[in-house]
Amino acid sequence: MREDAIDLYGFPTREEHAFFKQLLAVSGVGPKTALGILNVADVKTLKRSIAHGDSSALTKVFGIGKKSAERVVVELRDKLIAEIGGASSALGARSSEDFEVIEALLALGYRADESRKALGKVPEKVTGTRDRLAAALKSMG
Repeated sequence: MREDAIDLYGFPTREEHAFFKQLLAVSGVGPKTALGILNVADVKTLKRSIAHGDSSALTKVFGIGKKSAERVVVELRDKLIAEIGGASSALGARSSEDFEVIEALLALGYRADESRKALGKVPEKVTGTRDRLAAALKSMG
C-alpha cells in the first residue's frame, strides 16, 4: 500500500511468495524489482546462484546493476545457505563474520569475487570482523 496506489501481488507457490518477501527485505529492492528477479529463473535456481555468490543472473533484470546484484547476494546469501542446507565453508565463507567482511568490502567499492578471493587468503587463526577485514584489505593491496 502507498498513498497513491494499492497493489496486489499473487504467486503460484508459497515458495515464490516467501522468496519475494526475502527480496523485499533487501535494501533498494522494491516489488517491481523483486518480480523482475522472480521472472529471470525458477526460485530454486535463483536461491542456488545467490547462495553460491553468483550475481550474474540478477544483472539480467532491468534496473539491477552489478553493485545492486552483489548487494542482493551479500544480504541474502547466509540466509539461503542455511535454508538450502549447504555448508558455508564449501561456498567460500567460514562464518557470519565473513559475510560482514564481504559486505564491508563491497561498500568500499570492491567486487564480490575479489572480496571472496581476498578473504580466502586470510588465515583461519585471524578472528573477529575487524581483524579479518584488515587482513583482507592487506592481501588486496
